[in-house]
Amino acid sequence: MTSFVNTFYDASAKYFYTNSDHQIQAAHAYGPNGGLYTDFWWEAQLWETVMDAYQRTGSSTYRTMIDDIYTGFNAKYTNMVANQFNDDLGWWALACLRAYEITGTQEYLNRGSFLFDHVYASWDTTYYGGGIWWRTDAQNPAISTNAQKNIATNAPMVMTAIKLKNAYNNASYLTKAQQIYSWIQTKLVNGSKVNDHMEGTGAGIVKDWDFTYNYGTYLGAATALYMATGTASYLTDANNAATYVIDKMTSATTLLYEGENDAPGFKMIFARNLNQLRTQASQSQYLGFLQQNATQAWKFTSFQTAGLPILIPTSTSSQLLSLD
Repeated sequence: MTSFVNTFYDASAKYFYTNSDHQIQAAHAYGPNGGLYTDFWWEAQLWETVMDAYQRTGSSTYRTMIDDIYTGFNAKYTNMVANQFNDDLGWWALACLRAYEITGTQEYLNRGSFLFDHVYASWDTTYYGGGIWWRTDAQNPAISTNAQKNIATNAPMVMTAIKLKNAYNNASYLTKAQQIYSWIQTKLVNGSKVNDHMEGTGAGIVKDWDFTYNYGTYLGAATALYMATGTASYLTDANNAATYVIDKMTSATTLLYEGENDAPGFKMIFARNLNQLRTQASQSQYLGFLQQNATQAWKFTSFQTAGLPILIPTSTSSQLLSLD
């Protein structure tokens, strides 16, 4: 983690660089300063990585970074809801509420609650019987090819709603969590398979793309509901999703390559939530798998120590912090 921070973190900007050489790459030039710094949803994941480190070490350095990164992000994005992607906003809602749980800082609860309400306002039953739209500017598939309802938007909102239920002791958030989860289960889950999204007019069509973060967010949502309700079916759902990935999306027990740029971060989300399933729901059967993948990530980053010219994907390094 120290090497990761030394390589990627700009303490003056209170923000993470996109690339280890601190150069802008056209392939992913989406973040602040023309892509010098990580974009919206990447920074949310890296903020959570710092929280991972703080919870495991109790280091005052990481505790300070939790507050600093929030400040740095808000300096770059002065109006978060100008972002039209509900999944991006959802990652920050979830991260803010985790930061509140760790620190007790009221600002994080206020921001997480505000962002949840903003995203949940895109819940709609006109198409596909429910679900939250992916984008605030694309909610009619008859006129926009970007109109879709996906796992990446809906499943994190289940976890966020449970955190709000716990923070406010307000059962209405549990109702919303179960409402969103029920829609996911009905429309996007087929047995152990978690599909990516629905699109199109009328009843819509399901896109069955497999990504690890879809399974990770789904099993995270199921775990959160299991912990909140004790209902065994949620635990079954979480284990089914975890088993699917381990059986079908690995090579020699190592999570598969899924592409460049955004895609490597998918595995970080899967690993973090799988570890929560292991620790919170006492599912010890995943420890060996997680340790094996942590070992693979560690071996990869060791090339950097040897001085070889390899750019460390942010998600690979941060994935290490998802494991006990």
